[in-house]
Amino acid sequence: MFNARMSRFLRRFRWSLRGGHLFILSCIAGLFTARSVSATSIDDMEPSTNVNGTLGLGQIVSAEAMGQGRVSLTARGNLFQQAKEFPGGPKQDAQITTGTAGVGFGVNPYLDAFAGLAVYNYSGNGDNTGGGLGTVTGGFQGSIPFSDKIPGRVGFQLAVLSGGAKQTYAHAPDGHTYADGYDYFETRNGTDFSLKLTQSIVFKSLLSFRLHFNEGVVTSLQQNKTALLLQGAGLEFAPAPSFILGAEFHSRTVLKDNRDSDPMWFSPSAEFRSESNHINAQFGAEMSLSQERKDAPDRALEPWRVFAALTWSYNPNPGRARDAEKARLDSLSRLALEEQARRAQWMADSLARKAKEDSLMRANESDAARRRADSLAAKAAQDSIALAEARKSLEEERAKRTDWEKEFLRTGVLNLEALYFETGRAAISINSKPYLNLIGKMLSKYPKLQMEIAGHTDNVGGAAANQKLSQDRSDAVRLYLSAAYAELHDRLTARGYGSSVPKTSNKTAEGRQTNRRVEITVLNKDALKEYE
Repeated sequence: MFNARMSRFLRRFRWSLRGGHLFILSCIAGLFTARSVSATSIDDMEPSTNVNGTLGLGQIVSAEAMGQGRVSLTARGNLFQQAKEFPGGPKQDAQITTGTAGVGFGVNPYLDAFAGLAVYNYSGNGDNTGGGLGTVTGGFQGSIPFSDKIPGRVGFQLAVLSGGAKQTYAHAPDGHTYADGYDYFETRNGTDFSLKLTQSIVFKSLLSFRLHFNEGVVTSLQQNKTALLLQGAGLEFAPAPSFILGAEFHSRTVLKDNRDSDPMWFSPSAEFRSESNHINAQFGAEMSLSQERKDAPDRALEPWRVFAALTWSYNPNPGRARDAEKARLDSLSRLALEEQARRAQWMADSLARKAKEDSLMRANESDAARRRADSLAAKAAQDSIALAEARKSLEEERAKRTDWEKEFLRTGVLNLEALYFETGRAAISINSKPYLNLIGKMLSKYPKLQMEIAGHTDNVGGAAANQKLSQDRSDAVRLYLSAAYAELHDRLTARGYGSSVPKTSNKTAEGRQTNRRVEITVLNKDALKEYE
């Protein structure tokens, strides 16, 4: 019986795809085929959003906040077929279509606002056809400001749902939809209030692996509607920056009448993300896990429902968190340098006081001793002046050093972060040559250092090709610096390491980018002490 109904529905669905539906799906497919994804990491991609436009999967809500200023626009369409006829509901085999438009906005780093509007349409036999506006939704979603070092997140969602669907589409003779339909929150009458607790576990190091848990209560202003307990869980996994696999479990329970078979369903989905135009496309299905009930119309879910969603999300401040962390580290570095300067000054003052005391003590001795003391004092004064001048000159030179020059003299390693090559080649980008000129000028100031230019790659490609590419790139840098600064010719060597010395894991795009580098390493690190 079910196979026969499915066959009839597929024939109708194929006919509808020949029109506008096929055109829309073709446009979406073309969009994600034509615009290739060039993200370097999952953090650079737009996140997944739920039907309200806030973070999450299709229906599951994430405890993570969107971020201040982020805007998300979501459009989702659903389609299912009425499997069983019951009093007050659509005819058997009727096709039910609903659509929801949602918008989410990050009010501040921990609070989001959202709103949505649903419409519906159904086709059946006789008078049981039609459509119109469905549920209007609005509310807020918050997240507790935990530290980024903790993978857990906890939050809440408060929403108001109000709708006035036509009585001809009601799922009950009294004109009100039942809570065990997929579309209960899309095509309904009356006003409900929803409160959900949200929890999320985020593992960004595991290719963006997320777990979401939702528990909530829905209560209605209508006297003939009982409160509902909502429960859900979702799994989100991104094996690649542009692709997400999702799985959701949902259930609704009538609090006052806990029956043997509550509405429960499973929602697998696939989502495609495009970094270049901030658009995500999601496709999936919702499949009933509840057994059919015998006491119709109080029935279980329809066997299945398919859905598709399109989201545009934009964050005006993607680097705000990274910039704040960099500013904090720079501030700590400046404080440490200031403390070192204060200690050096204190030591100089202490030495000066001691020299003065020694000079006064020797002044009470004999004339010969006094003359000797005077001579020593004069020499000490000259030495003090010379020391002060040398210290001043050294401090002026140190003050002119850049942060990366200080780090190089401290560690003996300099990562050429602004050095770029043509893809797959050893030709130095023209935009990198001014940067290399600065590097060569800085290295010329320390003539006692012997250095190696080391080339490294990620593990993409063959080991022999990576070894040759890294050697060619390190040779290109050495030749350029030696030609620009002849004094560096005998102090520089070049060596390619291929992918044998990674800095971090090559399992992520971000890690591979970090491992693709050229470094200058001091070979005689004992000589660095002369330039401290």
